[in-house]
Amino acid sequence: MTKVIPKHEIRFKADETGPVHVCAPGKPVELPEDVAASLLHAGAVTPYAVEDVAAVSDRVEPSDPTADASSIPDDLMEAVMDLSEDEASCNADGKPKVEVLAARLGRPVSAAERDAAFAALES
Repeated sequence: MTKVIPKHEIRFKADETGPVHVCAPGKPVELPEDVAASLLHAGAVTPYAVEDVAAVSDRVEPSDPTADASSIPDDLMEAVMDLSEDEASCNADGKPKVEVLAARLGRPVSAAERDAAFAALES
């Protein structure tokens, strides 16, 4: 399950025989990972911020010459590695979209974090 915040009312079925779920705009909701990823990709929801956004900007920047794989969270490295192989989850430059990473991890991910993890995997 992935926690997101709908931008507008969303209705979905978790499976073909299940009930219709209604998600109110602006109210955090946990959705199945595949549903959340699709909605993030469509721009219908935003990732749920489970940590202060300032904390995200304090993480390693890709231009930091001291950055190495040990300073990047393991869950982020794994997500970047997995999603880099899925074209639908990536930007034109081949890097995973931060929205998709955030949905996968259940926390905000900055482009700088993503870039640092991607660069570490490339080296």
